[in-house]
Amino acid sequence: MKRFLLSFLILTGGVLHAQDALGTLLGPPEDDFSAKTKVDLLVETAQAKPGTTVTVGLHLQMPDKWHTYWLNPGDSGDPTRMTWENLPEGITAGAIQWPVPEKVEWLGMFTYAYHHDVLLMIPLKLSADVKLGEYELKGKVEWLECEESCLPGDKQVSATLVVGEATEPGPDADFFGTWRKKLPDAQALSAIPARWTGKPVKGKREIVIKAPFGKGAVVAFIPDSTRGKAWSISHDSVQVNEVEQTLIRKTVESDQGEWPAVISGVLRVELDGEVQGYRTEVQVGDGEETSGGSPNEEPVRSIWLILGGAFLGGLILNIMPCVLPVISMKILGFVQQSQESPKRVRKLGLTYALGVWASFLALAGVLISAKNTTQMASWGMQMQNPYFNLVLLLVVVLVALNLFGVFEVTLGGDAMTKASELSSREGFMGAFFNGVLATALATPCTAPFLAGAMGVALTQGQGTIIAAMSAVAFGLASPYVILSFRPDWLRFLPKPGDWMVQFKMIMGFPMLAAGIWILSFTGPMFGKGGVLWLGVLLVFVALAAWVFGEFKQRAASMSMGPLVACGVLLFSGYGLAMEWGLDWRQTRDDSIKWTAWSPEAEQEARAAGKPVLIDFTADWCITCKANKRTSIEIESVRAMLKDKGVVAMTGDYTNKDPRITKELHDHRRSGVPLVLIYSPGENKPEVLPVMLTPQIVLDALENTGKFSP
Repeated sequence: MKRFLLSFLILTGGVLHAQDALGTLLGPPEDDFSAKTKVDLLVETAQAKPGTTVTVGLHLQMPDKWHTYWLNPGDSGDPTRMTWENLPEGITAGAIQWPVPEKVEWLGMFTYAYHHDVLLMIPLKLSADVKLGEYELKGKVEWLECEESCLPGDKQVSATLVVGEATEPGPDADFFGTWRKKLPDAQALSAIPARWTGKPVKGKREIVIKAPFGKGAVVAFIPDSTRGKAWSISHDSVQVNEVEQTLIRKTVESDQGEWPAVISGVLRVELDGEVQGYRTEVQVGDGEETSGGSPNEEPVRSIWLILGGAFLGGLILNIMPCVLPVISMKILGFVQQSQESPKRVRKLGLTYALGVWASFLALAGVLISAKNTTQMASWGMQMQNPYFNLVLLLVVVLVALNLFGVFEVTLGGDAMTKASELSSREGFMGAFFNGVLATALATPCTAPFLAGAMGVALTQGQGTIIAAMSAVAFGLASPYVILSFRPDWLRFLPKPGDWMVQFKMIMGFPMLAAGIWILSFTGPMFGKGGVLWLGVLLVFVALAAWVFGEFKQRAASMSMGPLVACGVLLFSGYGLAMEWGLDWRQTRDDSIKWTAWSPEAEQEARAAGKPVLIDFTADWCITCKANKRTSIEIESVRAMLKDKGVVAMTGDYTNKDPRITKELHDHRRSGVPLVLIYSPGENKPEVLPVMLTPQIVLDALENTGKFSP
């Protein structure tokens, strides 16, 4: 009997051990929807003396790839909170002390988070008359943990605090010491300077923060929460490392026009693998940068790179077929006017360069005006607009066709005639307007280069735009100036020939490649057939350009026939591609009409035979926001939702809702996002993946039936 009992116990123990091992291997069961983070309340001291301050800490241990959030979570997320329950008399709790977080970029959004583990320390002040003895500290911890999906968690925690005659360190004292070093230094860098770059534009204003850490340092300014304030500051930024400092550009928004003088936060500095944080205040100066910007606050190396590229582009223009042949002619004209006076030749050359410069300054003024009018804070922001991308695509393709010689860009009209008359004069006035006229005549070759230059210039400040356009002008005018000082060098100029035309055509291929690239991401913005129909539109535009170049320009025809043919082709291409193929105006005016989800509303829509899309989301869920921005709230999905009569519902899980929790559990999802699509008459929905793409959503909608009232 004893042997039987012993064998039974050994067998039972082996089975239980194997079950534990299997559970460890396979991980938690699929029905485990609880939070994954482990939380404990620790006490730094073994005992504490009355009248002192003791530190306790919330130790959060996150699974691999999961994270929790800092005090200001960023674009999404929620900070950890501690709610004390009936603290003993004589004990007062302070605020959480937050270690320096990581700045995490994901799907174009930024959050401030902790991975692996973190100790959130909380000071407890003991009154001088608190009685000696043991005290139980209890409270509720609430946190949000995220990987691809997000889970809210909460736990009741407790620990024992011993109050004695003297303070003695506890077993976790070294652990507290390690994490105390990760707190931001509140003394070393109490303030850093900043300055506005310009006036507010549509409730937005750019600020430049100057951090005193230069080359080799990775610097980020992490602002405190602006909740409840009349302004907010962006979490994304543009940073430029200089030798002794880092310039951080951010955008401040205010609907009420109230702009901060001080912005508090943490400056995170990573240098040689070590991270240090500094609790600081950004002191915003009263003035603004001048049009050129303060030399100490402009990204110097980037500006010189832009100016160098612009100057080189101007030089390259001189070997284009519409520029090179006129260099010798203009310089020889100056020599003839000078009556063999070298000094006068040099003055005429400089005056000619002033004419070129004045032309490009006028162009810079147009660019600045366009930027201010369109509120173009950066070139990349406009790339989110499908109609802006379409215009850019047409411009790039037309530039490529121009370089291939399909048609030419020429200027005409009264202004051109007047400039020609002025340039025909002798003397300094004639030389100046020769520069203006030469710039205008060079338009067929300068247009392709300026298309790219304008794109870069529009991302810069006003001073940089003026400087960049000036650099192009100096590059274009420099051969004239040099040859006016040394006319004998004219013999070294390469002779015009067919090679210039071939060079111009070669330049068309990179421009055509740029057009294909723009088409690749612009087409899907117009729906599943976007690439095809935009391609059809480009064919009609190219055909119209060929008709114009072949039958109007090269034939020097005075007939209106070629222009009428071009108009018919453009109108036909627009009607076929945009109106019939894409129905673009209807798509643009549509918007998803979201209704609040409830089990009753869902049941009512499904009972009516309608397809239903349900998006369970939350304000703190970064994946939810990314899915909506990139794959749901887009033109092609809006069009299909309307075409199929889909009822779109949103379930808000920002504050825990037991009904949504049940839906998550029913569909074996541990947290939001959860997107469901019900076909008419079907009881089982299609559950979309956590991470969405436009094609995933469109394919799922394509599989649903169409509602017919």
